[in-house]
Parts: sequence; C-alpha cells; structure tokens
Amino acid sequence: MKVNWWALALLGIMALGVVACDGGETPEPDDNGLTYAERLKRDVDSLKVYLDDHLDSIRTVHNNPDLDYQEDSTGLMWIVYEEGAGPFAQDGDIAYTYYRGSLMNGAVFDQNLDGLPFQFTVASSGVIQGWNIGIKKFQAGTRGYLFLPSPLAYGTQSQGTIPANSILIFNMEVVELR
Repeated sequence: MKVNWWALALLGIMALGVVACDGGETPEPDDNGLTYAERLKRDVDSLKVYLDDHLDSIRTVHNNPDLDYQEDSTGLMWIVYEEGAGPFAQDGDIAYTYYRGSLMNGAVFDQNLDGLPFQFTVASSGVIQGWNIGIKKFQAGTRGYLFLPSPLAYGTQSQGTIPANSILIFNMEVVELR
C-alpha cells in the first residue's frame, strides 16, 4: 500500500491549526469541575449582578445618568464614560493606556496612572485576551471600564495577587493609538 505523505502532513497541520485556534483553553473541567463555557456563563452572570448593584454609583461618579454597560459575544462587558475622538484600535496598532485593575471586591492588583502610559501591540500575546478584545471597543482618547470574565483574563491560573478564576475590572484611558 502506498502512503500519501503529503496528505498525512496536511492533515497534521490542519489538526495543529484547530488546537492553536481554541483560545488556549481546554474543554476539560477546571478544579471545580466547570468547563470553559460554564466558567464563562458563571462569570457573565456574576458581572451582570455586580453591574446591577454598582451602575448607579458609576453613573454618579461620572455625573452621567445615562451610562450603561455593553456586552459582546465573548462575554466581555464595557462602559464608556468619556468618548474619545480618535480612531478605534485595529490589530497591530500600538496602544498607549493608563489603567487601574481591580478584583470585584475592589482590591487593586495593578495600576499605571503616573508616568509613561503602558504600551502594547493590539492582538498580541503580550496582554490577556480581554485586553485585546476590549481595546477595540474604545477610540483613542476614550475613558471607560472593561469587565473581563475569568476566561478572558487569567482563567484557571493565578497570577501574582490575582486568584485563579478571577473576574477583572479595568478603569482605563486609551491615550493614543499608532
């Protein structure tokens, strides 16, 4: 029997492509027995409760009774409280941002509010998935919040003071896009 090595190589490459495109999450359950989809649903539901409880105070802080959150199909949620006038971020852009990252309990785990803005390449592996998705919701000059379900943040891995399966909240400003 003659083996078609090219066909086998092509099948192998296609299989690797499927694995590489899964977003880094495996369908296997985490330590609590929850799958990726179950963790995402749990976190989106928790974020909606959180926003229902905190939206009035966010509106008051920003003196805008019309503020509301938006959600996309990934589970990412955001609020824009100061609209920018620049372009929206595109893959490959260099984004310059100031931010404060906190957990849902208000504990701040990281911030960059002084000095030079934090810069990263949009759609790179240099930041968490939620930032690559969320930055595209903001124009240059925009100030707002990103609410990241844990699968769009660090997922089942802890990171420094951030526990595994943590929902992250970022208050951020997109200073510039190049």
